[in-house]
Amino acid sequence: MSDWKIEPHQWKMQGEIYISPDKSITHRALLLASLVDGISYIHNPLMAGDTKSTLQTLQQLGIQIEKISDNTLRVKGNTFQKPTKILNLGNTGTGIRLLSGILAGLPFKTRIDSSEQMRKRPMKRILNPLRAMGAKIQTKQNDQLPWIFQPSVLHAIEYTMPIASAQVKSCLLLASLFTKETMKIIERIPTRDHTERMLQLMGAKIWKENHCIQLIPSSLQPLHITIPNDFSSAAFFIVAALLLPNSNIILRNINFNPTRIGLYHALLAMGANIKILQLQTKYNEPIADLQIQTSTLCSISIQGSQVVDMIDEFPIFMIAASQAHGVTTVHDAQELRYKETDRIATMIQELQKMNIFVQEYEDGFRIHGPQTPQASQVYSHNDHRVAMSLIILAMLASKPSIIKDASAIYDSLHSLSFNKNLSLNENLSSNSDVY
Repeated sequence: MSDWKIEPHQWKMQGEIYISPDKSITHRALLLASLVDGISYIHNPLMAGDTKSTLQTLQQLGIQIEKISDNTLRVKGNTFQKPTKILNLGNTGTGIRLLSGILAGLPFKTRIDSSEQMRKRPMKRILNPLRAMGAKIQTKQNDQLPWIFQPSVLHAIEYTMPIASAQVKSCLLLASLFTKETMKIIERIPTRDHTERMLQLMGAKIWKENHCIQLIPSSLQPLHITIPNDFSSAAFFIVAALLLPNSNIILRNINFNPTRIGLYHALLAMGANIKILQLQTKYNEPIADLQIQTSTLCSISIQGSQVVDMIDEFPIFMIAASQAHGVTTVHDAQELRYKETDRIATMIQELQKMNIFVQEYEDGFRIHGPQTPQASQVYSHNDHRVAMSLIILAMLASKPSIIKDASAIYDSLHSLSFNKNLSLNENLSSNSDVY
């Protein structure tokens, strides 16, 4: 793991940025393409640590995936074979949770494991409904990984989601493709719907009425999709451009799914200068170009359904809140404690090292701003969103800061293309290539 040194500098952001492709959609494209007869083509996939783990695991399961150009994957689906060794998905929570829905339906035994960090994360939310569908899963104490999936006969159920989780929902939708009945999933709070949109794109009989998603198993068509660029990755550059003086950037082809852009709405309410230059639908997903300019932000309160639509963006939101005028509060965000790290505790711990005071709640936090960051040595906790957020904050300090294990960002980013006018990477030093 590499450490990054962020030097004091007259930082600004100007120009066009092409953000990394969407991680959530890449995971789902790989998994759904693996289930169908025929050849699928995935253009502009994210090839970062997490998605590579999913791809390589599918290859271990017999799925034929090859790179046929710099930007296209060819997937021959429904060629599953019993793996010769344990499947280890490392640190990808999305990959583990979604793939479990497929492993539960395969006609052979599979073993799955993860990183030590992932073994500590709560998984009953996945295992309980899968077992209700008939899945036979052997686990260790407290249902922690590693797991063994035995061949099972699955049946559809009606399941009311006890918590808002797109990963649990997607796992159950994938598992239901191995049944013969109509699966019903009831969401009290809508979560990101990439899986449903992609299933529709492949001809699935899936619809939503009120809060109930229904899926009737049927043959799916091969997938042909171009992955849009990731709003969650764009979030770091949006906040950086808002906070760094004299910044003016354009982000191209950003996924603008309504279930993913809670941070956009929160920042607008804080006074952010963000303009939608173009909005269109491609491959059943909304896509937008965004222009962001330096802005003076004010405080805001976040709670309830607002939390779900920005659940992955709270680390970088904390950076924005630390520079906003007034007191920002967040409640109903307990789910942050079950991400790659406990993102409430982890972010507060690292922000305090940089002289940013945050009051911790069980379900959120309170920040008074603006506060001036003090240069320090901080730690990513092997969490890519924590690492990226701390890098942005370090740009605001007057002396050099060190981000320990900053290369965790490669779990969700592979490369970013800048035009020649962008001054972001001046004075940035690293043991790795600048992304």
